[in-house]
Amino acid sequence: MKNLLLVTLIGLVSNSLSAQKETSDSIVALKEVVVSATLPQVKNVGSVSVVRVRGTILSKMGNASSVLENTPGLHKGSSGIEVNGLGKPVFILNDREIDPDKILDMLRANTIKEIRIDRNPDVTYSATGRPVVEIVPYKPLDDYISLSVGDDMAILRKYSNAANVNVGGQFGKITTTLNYTGGVLRFQNHETYFRDIYHDSYTSVFNQHRIDNNKDLPHRVRWALDYNIGKKHRLGVEYYYQHSDREQRVTGLDYYSGLDNTSENDYESSNNRLANLHNISAQYNYKNGKNSFQIIQDYGYNTSHGTVYSQEGFNLSPVGSYSDGKYNTATTSVKFGTQLPMKISLMSGLKYNYVDNHATSRYENLPSHINGYASTTAVTEHNPQAYVSLSRKISRFTLNAGVRYQYVHRHIVNGLSGGSERIYNQNLSSFFPLVSLKYLGSGTSFYVRYNRSIEQPGFASLNSGLVYNDSLTYSVGNPDLKSALTDAVSGEVNWRNFTFSTSYSHTSNPIVNVSDPNSSETDIVTQHDINFKSYNRLRLALSYSKTISRLNLYVEGAVVIPHGRYTFRGSDLNANRVSFNGNFNANYMINSCLGIFTSFNYQGYNTYLTCAQKPVNNLTAGLVASLLKNRLQINVAFSDLLNGANYNNMTFRYKNVANGTYGSNDQRGLMIKLSYAIFTKKINARASRSNDDTIGRIL
Repeated sequence: MKNLLLVTLIGLVSNSLSAQKETSDSIVALKEVVVSATLPQVKNVGSVSVVRVRGTILSKMGNASSVLENTPGLHKGSSGIEVNGLGKPVFILNDREIDPDKILDMLRANTIKEIRIDRNPDVTYSATGRPVVEIVPYKPLDDYISLSVGDDMAILRKYSNAANVNVGGQFGKITTTLNYTGGVLRFQNHETYFRDIYHDSYTSVFNQHRIDNNKDLPHRVRWALDYNIGKKHRLGVEYYYQHSDREQRVTGLDYYSGLDNTSENDYESSNNRLANLHNISAQYNYKNGKNSFQIIQDYGYNTSHGTVYSQEGFNLSPVGSYSDGKYNTATTSVKFGTQLPMKISLMSGLKYNYVDNHATSRYENLPSHINGYASTTAVTEHNPQAYVSLSRKISRFTLNAGVRYQYVHRHIVNGLSGGSERIYNQNLSSFFPLVSLKYLGSGTSFYVRYNRSIEQPGFASLNSGLVYNDSLTYSVGNPDLKSALTDAVSGEVNWRNFTFSTSYSHTSNPIVNVSDPNSSETDIVTQHDINFKSYNRLRLALSYSKTISRLNLYVEGAVVIPHGRYTFRGSDLNANRVSFNGNFNANYMINSCLGIFTSFNYQGYNTYLTCAQKPVNNLTAGLVASLLKNRLQINVAFSDLLNGANYNNMTFRYKNVANGTYGSNDQRGLMIKLSYAIFTKKINARASRSNDDTIGRIL
């Protein structure tokens, strides 16, 4: 006799399966159940895009950096991984903010369950208004211990190689992982820096052709441990160490044409820099129903030493630059969540950042026209923050309102070469409100929101000391620099496989780097940051995602309309050139062992006040393979196939100076990432199922 068992899985079609009845009418044993279905790789719910990694081609990419570069809705830009149209996000792993430059290429791709991209985060994470990308790790059911080794190779203009070793284990309530990576990183960049200074009766032209060779011998270690104390409590600790030994050799030719003379000089410089970074973090999480509590304590310590020797032609003495730095930072974060009466959800928290930064600069054989400069800089910063967020769900609608408060106190002491000091204090106090409305329907969802965010000037922008670049260029700080505040309204509609999004922002006191001559008669310029009055930006975008059997497609097109004003050669000019941008991702699993993928990012002519950037594009294509019973993972990618990833084609125009860069990054090349699981040994089974694929993961 056979009975029918109705199985319903979320997002899948219900199926009737055959079950064999055994000795008792009350006991039904399933010999084996296999459910086959096609799940979309991208699911959009309101402002959140959930991208599956586990079980897709993304899990075979090697490390998290490659995963994110090929994740729909993300792309690799000039500043690293960016959310399309929204810039660099906040990265979250295990409920903790991480530094992507340190962690992502140490996190293995097959340990990731999914990527969650939130374009409308609440006030929990920061006052910058940046989107949030959460990396959700996969947690196996069974206890295990595993060991794998890997190697990441890149052949661009130079050959780079980074080997890695990964040890992971789960022992009852304890989960731990140890990652090491080390090798040699090389790259070469060809670039020309130009500067035209428009005087009343003549124009000075200055071109610097450079071939930049870099070599680094990095070593990095990451150790993490989680201890689950029952279902409600979790303790975590993580330690990260990074050693960098960088050598840089720059050669080139300087061309100068001024009022009285024209000259060409050879240029050569060597730069050596040693740096060591230690960072440790401890974390406690509690969750019981709708009540949650979290506390995180981070501490980081960084030391660096650098030397630069530069020779600008044989008629000038070589300049020696020496720098030492010590950087201490401590961050305490506390977060609490609960449900209030009337079904109102509360999330609140406190955050305190402390920074102690000491830097020393020393120069030899500086040109005679440079007199007096800051040789030591000490910066102390206290940054307490507090936030509260309230949300209420009414039927399919969710209303959220929150506010974040931030106070910054900076104390800057510049020690001058003559023995005197300059002391500056900066105090900033701001509120950052956020209001949003979400709707989640069966086939349609949308959100609208308003928020305020801030961009604070960095230490280098405020420091009043001198940084020597060359005999005609040096940088100074601006202690009177203000923070930039942005008010933004944004919205998004998801309908079936389509997403339409729009945003409008107004920035007060935007921060811009400019070059100014010391006087109308000189060709010596100082570079520093200043505040402009305002900048506006409107963005409209439409995207489409679709899963067709083994094929996953994602395409997005966007138009950006900026508006700002700047002064150049006595005229007020508009920075309002429209930009058209686009992204495309596609991947296809040929079979369970072999897949192909491609990604394309196009950024049109981009303007931001004084800066104009020429169009850039980056086309990558590759394949992944799983061999030797899935022990060996191979990712082969060809980058920048159209030779268009030249992000350094920029022109800056302000007052009577036009300067910038043009050159070729030439990111064309081959990248190979290998990972081999030496063993994955199951210690015991804590679930009724035994699945080699489940335990064959390294956290």
